[in-house]
Amino acid sequence: MKCDPMKDGEKHLILPWCCIAGYARILLKLEEAAAQFNISYELDTGSVLGAVKMGHFLPWDIDGDIAMTSRFMKMFSASGGKAHKMLKAAGVNISPSYKDSSNTDVSKFAGYVGLQRSGVNVEVQGWRSNLSAGMECAPELGGVPTRVFVSSVWTR
Repeated sequence: MKCDPMKDGEKHLILPWCCIAGYARILLKLEEAAAQFNISYELDTGSVLGAVKMGHFLPWDIDGDIAMTSRFMKMFSASGGKAHKMLKAAGVNISPSYKDSSNTDVSKFAGYVGLQRSGVNVEVQGWRSNLSAGMECAPELGGVPTRVFVSSVWTR
């Protein structure tokens, strides 16, 4: 069975397991790059819901969602980005980053990169503002990302 989330999502079908395995591989390699290069990111929107409710990718979703502090977006650049090289070597395809002008509040966003494997696309959105780990909270929790177990990968 070929993974095609866009096509299968239009038919309202649950995605095949290979799509979920592709998503897990992307998360694993992104987490390795984040640990090696000290990149701040966190799961966002539907990916958070899938992690909390199901422990993996929502099988009826068509993509994954990641929020990342904008200063790290350059690491995914094809022209010398360290994370780009590492993910590419691990079999994760990377779409070029660009300024996102489709959002109504463009001042919050600072670029986009798509990570693909086995037909699944994980959208990485650069944020100019702090991620949730940087928000006001109890002093002992400040700056500490929440870890969640998703498809056999501890991620942020």
